[in-house]
Amino acid sequence: MPGDHADFAAYLTARWPSLVRTLVLLGCGRPEAVTLARTGLARCDQGWDRVRRADDVDVYTYATVLGCLHQHRRQVPAPAVPAVAPAWSGSSGSSGEEPTADELLLHALMLQLERLDTDEREAVVLHLVAELSESQVADVLDVPLESAQARITHGLGRLDVLSPREAFRRASEAVEVPAVPVDDVVAEARARRRRRLRLGVAGVAAAAVVVGGLAWAADRGPDDPGERDLAPVAVRLERNPVTVAWYADGRLHLDKVSVKVPAITALVELDGGAVYGDRKGTIAFVAADGQRRRIGHQDPDGRLVASTGEGWVAWVDPGDGGSDATLEVYDVATGANVATQDLRTGDVRPIAIDQGHLYFAAPDGTYSWEPARGSPRRMDRDGLVDVESANLVYQLDGSIEMEQGFFNVSFVRPGTDALISPGGVLVLSRVPGPGVATGAPFRPLLYDARSGSRKPTGVRADERAVAAAFGSNNTAVYLVAQVADLDSGGDHLLALRSCDLTDGRCTDVAPVEAGTDPPVLAQ
Repeated sequence: MPGDHADFAAYLTARWPSLVRTLVLLGCGRPEAVTLARTGLARCDQGWDRVRRADDVDVYTYATVLGCLHQHRRQVPAPAVPAVAPAWSGSSGSSGEEPTADELLLHALMLQLERLDTDEREAVVLHLVAELSESQVADVLDVPLESAQARITHGLGRLDVLSPREAFRRASEAVEVPAVPVDDVVAEARARRRRRLRLGVAGVAAAAVVVGGLAWAADRGPDDPGERDLAPVAVRLERNPVTVAWYADGRLHLDKVSVKVPAITALVELDGGAVYGDRKGTIAFVAADGQRRRIGHQDPDGRLVASTGEGWVAWVDPGDGGSDATLEVYDVATGANVATQDLRTGDVRPIAIDQGHLYFAAPDGTYSWEPARGSPRRMDRDGLVDVESANLVYQLDGSIEMEQGFFNVSFVRPGTDALISPGGVLVLSRVPGPGVATGAPFRPLLYDARSGSRKPTGVRADERAVAAAFGSNNTAVYLVAQVADLDSGGDHLLALRSCDLTDGRCTDVAPVEAGTDPPVLAQ
């Protein structure tokens, strides 16, 4: 509506500089800050009529943008602060000119902010750069007022700044902000809303298309999956000690909350929350605040794959027994199916979503499918186990082959199954052996996909991993068991372990009951 658009454009124009500068002071590079601010505002624009009726529009907007930052950091580590002060007015973070006094102040302040905990840094920057009140900061961070006040006070106490408000004002104004991208934000919001319409625009054929021995019906277009709200469950405010979502003992742990859920068999992170499959075959999306909604159905032992870039999750719906099985691709941001692909068999396994393509294995081979653009295409090679950033890993007999798409090199190394890190730099695998393929505890392997070199995993020789996943900021997260405990049988505790892959330091952050309800790490 024209009135709504004008209202949103006016708000965007007023808040744009503050949003970009807030993100820079939170550790983003300038281009990164611009992208995240634009994405967060596009999400607000999608429901602007509802947003502007909120109790506090600024709280809603900054919380949304901060959520985009948290989601981004799970995939891409924060850039290091340069040792020498750059000219922050330059289009790429450095203009090559001598930095001004305020740019030197910004650089010094950024170095000091690196000392703060993330919670403290966010509270201080929201208060002094975004100029939110203490109560607004508490609402953005979803913590009690007393907690927000304590974070601000303690954070400022650790900074060597005589006049914090003036220093932050001068430092933030040293960041030159590009022109307000009103049209880009609105276009991105419209693209998200219209993603479900692409198939209809492209046209839908009624006839089946036969590909490599499998009968594929042409894309049927977006479909309302008939999602329903699930029964309310207990949500507890609780900081996640690791940088991936995980499930144990009946609770799903997200970034800031834990949620009581049924026994989970599959779990992926998406859009600040997570999508899970349970033992009854229900697939549900759990938002960052713990609210759930049913989005589909799969076999209890089915596999979920997701991509934060597209905001998509995919699975196989078995239908009534296999002949009417479908491959479903769902967008959690729009709450609608991107596309549905009819299958002639339910024996199909999703592998990965990467750069708008869904990769999956069928009885007659491996396929790549662009859900918004047509029918699946049979790949030249089978055995694909993961794809990330155009890097691929194939399973061989007792080995894996890592293909680096950008450098056009490949390496064959020992391993069974594989998981590629965000950005495609590292590969987690398992030492080949009996039981590994069926989910038994394993000895992990870690490789540098660029050189093929083996790296320390953080799991000792007298330990076994029950599950492994990549976290943000170059970390790996494991559920670890002692070999002695596994040999003795009976109940035992697992260690939830976070390992910094940069320096090799590992920390056991929580004990986890193994029990009859196996814990799960998000993949």
